[in-house]
Amino acid sequence: MTQPTHTYPEYRKLYIGSDHTGYVAADFLIQKLSEAGYDVRDCIGKDRSPEDDYPDRAFAMYQAMLSSGFGEGILLCGSGEGMALVSNKFPGIRAVEVRDKQEAQLSRKHNGANVLCLGSRELSQEEMLEIVLIWLETPHSEEERHKRRREKVSSMESAGQNYAEKQSFLSDTLIPALLVQDKRLAFERLQSLVGLARWVQVDIADETFTTSQTILPNDIDTRVWPFLFEAHLMVANPLKYIESCKRAGYQRVIFHYEVKEDAEKIIQAILSLKMHVGIALAPKTPLRSLEPYFSHIHSLTLVSVPPGASGQEMFEDTLERVRFLRKMIPRSLSLWVDGGVNQKNISDIANAGADGVCVASALFEGEEKDVHKRFVALKNGFVV
Repeated sequence: MTQPTHTYPEYRKLYIGSDHTGYVAADFLIQKLSEAGYDVRDCIGKDRSPEDDYPDRAFAMYQAMLSSGFGEGILLCGSGEGMALVSNKFPGIRAVEVRDKQEAQLSRKHNGANVLCLGSRELSQEEMLEIVLIWLETPHSEEERHKRRREKVSSMESAGQNYAEKQSFLSDTLIPALLVQDKRLAFERLQSLVGLARWVQVDIADETFTTSQTILPNDIDTRVWPFLFEAHLMVANPLKYIESCKRAGYQRVIFHYEVKEDAEKIIQAILSLKMHVGIALAPKTPLRSLEPYFSHIHSLTLVSVPPGASGQEMFEDTLERVRFLRKMIPRSLSLWVDGGVNQKNISDIANAGADGVCVASALFEGEEKDVHKRFVALKNGFVV
């Protein structure tokens, strides 16, 4: 086998993933391409199952590409079509399904594809290897029409991302909350939310404001998850964590009004880093305390249980507090309820005037496979 010339100008790393239909072929490609000098990353690993689904494998490879600085990807499934369909849902991916060397060349040369999807039931291992090598060593065409088309694809992708983010800020009504100490548990819960949630709230506690301790903002690599993230700082010193929230990729930071640090300084610190700002109000705090800040913040979270623990029952006066705040605050300021939300009371919360809810135990307690069902039930329950 000839050594790679790496003529493709953006060549970096090569990622290979597969569902259950292509394990053997993927191992073959990993071995041969490694021998040929490519920097190959195995995105399958040891966790292999005959019931493996291609959407999960496509997403796993995308996460690996993001966390390591992108590069090129090879994905295998029965026909290759499913992998291409899923991969093109992810920002920055141009996935193509090809059946021969000519298609491979054109997809790279004209369209700048960076993920190649192959059918393990339609091609032999040797045919796959030939296609992959030609695809990897084909540079982008410098013809003006091809460059123009690639640039248009990139601009359309950017517009799509902006639109999706705008919709996420405006229209979400159910935000899953992660109140966990274990990074692995956080990963598992995030995995169960892919395709369901737009936003995810990460509760941050360090035993200074509550008796609990949780993961920290940078314990989650926000780049590899298809969510917008908000940090709920249940800490006595929010200023200590704001810059780390920005570095970790959070879009919104919520702090508690009850902390001793100056609220105006906290708000300005968050806004200066171009993040949205929210204030959380504990159950016993007078509602009129927040009036001076209404014009400076984006959201208000009414915490309806003692902060710091999941699975508590909502305080009885919560709905009345929601109704009072709804009349009191500007319509442009979104109002959220966090704590004790469940299938029995979520409709009442919506009717009281809340714009949305944050949910932890009602969503995650029970079998992980049922998270989807519980999410949909809660989402459908938030109706006025």
